[in-house]
Amino acid sequence: SKDHEIYESEYESHTKNVKNKIMISAEYLSKEDKVLIIDDVLATGKTAVALIDICLKAKCKIVGCGFIMEKSFENGRDNITKFCTTNTIELFPIESAVIITNMEDKIGGNIEYKQ
Repeated sequence: SKDHEIYESEYESHTKNVKNKIMISAEYLSKEDKVLIIDDVLATGKTAVALIDICLKAKCKIVGCGFIMEKSFENGRDNITKFCTTNTIELFPIESAVIITNMEDKIGGNIEYKQ
């Protein structure tokens, strides 16, 4: 709304190679909030880092990140940890239902999973 600050962060889409903005009004996110970030895929971590950046601006506490699938070979988990360490954000659990450790870049290619 007009009466509230807007928290905003920008990230580059890994799949579409375009810059996107994430925005939320301060009326919906405050320092009293505890946030659990949920997304479908963790690849490079750019989307998650943008969401964490918004939480940093709002001074709220992140309690964890959860993903359906993680491509561990794209280092998203490490990028999230580095961003948090650099910005003195308390580390939190990062969980993924499925972790892909390697995959061939072709239709019908081999996919390897973490056991």
